[in-house]
Amino acid sequence: MTRRRFTEREVLECLLRQGAVIPCYRCRVALTIETARAAEREHLHEVGLDGPDTPENCRFSHQECHSKITNGTPATTAGSSQNRLAKTRSNRADKFRVEKRPLVDDDDLTAPGKCRKCGEFEADCQCKSSFRNRARSVRA
Repeated sequence: MTRRRFTEREVLECLLRQGAVIPCYRCRVALTIETARAAEREHLHEVGLDGPDTPENCRFSHQECHSKITNGTPATTAGSSQNRLAKTRSNRADKFRVEKRPLVDDDDLTAPGKCRKCGEFEADCQCKSSFRNRARSVRA
């Protein structure tokens, strides 16, 4: 029969039952057995920003303290982990890339013999006035 490994929370509870004092990394209030069940592991240097997922980079904190660091205060997300991650995404420019064709091609505007109003060639144009105006501007 193989032994089951303890989860992180079970290890925390075991340490607290043995008398260890483990303070919250953010507010410095000691974790209790009740708060250890809701304690969260936080990375000092975010994994999303190439931080290592090692025990040296992790600390335990209360769930409320960790959510303030991760999500920010209700008024703003400035200084939060989510804000830092959003500003450093490598594919952020891809989000704003326009996949649609432009309504008017640049070639259509400069092509000789096309009407500026309707975009038709001179033979098919119904308005004819733009060709007269173009001829006047070319002469002048």
